[in-house]
Amino acid sequence: MAIAAGGASNVYAQRDRDSILVERTCNGRFAAVLENRVQREASEGDIDRDTAWRMHREIDRLEDKGRHECSEGDWRAARGIGENYMRISRWIDSEAGRPQRWDDDRRGW
Repeated sequence: MAIAAGGASNVYAQRDRDSILVERTCNGRFAAVLENRVQREASEGDIDRDTAWRMHREIDRLEDKGRHECSEGDWRAARGIGENYMRISRWIDSEAGRPQRWDDDRRGW
């Protein structure tokens, strides 16, 4: 069976992306970076206080859930939490009027 041009590299890229999502979820990096971004955007007036509060609350919820899933070794759930962190990143960009950092087709690492 022939693999279409770029097919094999896309499979490896997806595995790398999955690993990054899990690693950054489990080591707390996603939460820390997003919390700092929300704080910065709010202090600069690019995100209103109520929206920033909702973002912080969602990040905290994911952080708690991520700690639990990572301690249980549920890498699939941790990857899903990483995807949710990515959605929050896009939410921050949207609220702050910034261009999207990640492609909608989930490439762009």
